[in-house]
Amino acid sequence: MGVVDRSFNLDLTAVNRLIGQYRRISHKDEQQAFSDRYLTIQPNLDNSVWRRSFELPAVEGSIVDQAISARADELRRLPGADFFSRSQLNADALVTISQDSLGHAGDDNTTATGCTATIFVDLDQANGTSGELGAEMQYGPRVGPGVLEEILCGGTVRLVGLEDGQPIVTSQAATAIPPAIRDYVAWRDKGCAISGCHSRYRLQIHHVKHRANHGDHHPDNLVTLCWFHHHVAIHQAGFTLDSGHPPYCRSLVPPSPAHDPPW
Repeated sequence: MGVVDRSFNLDLTAVNRLIGQYRRISHKDEQQAFSDRYLTIQPNLDNSVWRRSFELPAVEGSIVDQAISARADELRRLPGADFFSRSQLNADALVTISQDSLGHAGDDNTTATGCTATIFVDLDQANGTSGELGAEMQYGPRVGPGVLEEILCGGTVRLVGLEDGQPIVTSQAATAIPPAIRDYVAWRDKGCAISGCHSRYRLQIHHVKHRANHGDHHPDNLVTLCWFHHHVAIHQAGFTLDSGHPPYCRSLVPPSPAHDPPW
């Protein structure tokens, strides 16, 4: 049976796949595909969003696709992941793979002391914005309140207020969670406190009442969460924790309709 006969009753995608099976790939074609490989990551003008594009030969492209898909499948099995699209989970998967490469993963990472960040806020622009303007990190991109809240969960932050480009006020560095309290919360929760979640990827301590809203380091205000539920679900997507559940068995509450969802 010829190609034409086999193409009957096939849609366009299947026809293209069938034709591809008969395409001859020469050594020169392989060399050209390898020579044309690239990966670019480009930020927008204010560094608040990064976009990526790439082209890879067949084998290398398949490796990248399998790695991202496998990690995204792991994320998709977590409670609450069905609120996100496959492409969004693919993006989260790429972030976790990059974290692993940089050594930021590791089981039971609740004992980490977190980071110290200096955040610059333009007070001329911030006046009258109800805190939603965002800010700029000392050696990093512009960030919004969600990122600042996440940094305050695990590390220390010093705020520097600017007027006419000059620093006029500097806060004291916020105090990080004391190690003994951090260890106690990790021991109490025995992993991610979201009901049904068994992920132990990059476990972190979260403030139920955000520190920006005067939340303290009391254990009753602290809960252990995996990276996905801490970074993706709560601080980026706007989920909250059901206050009616015990601290070691929480459920996620989706963002209210008043908030613009990230999908």
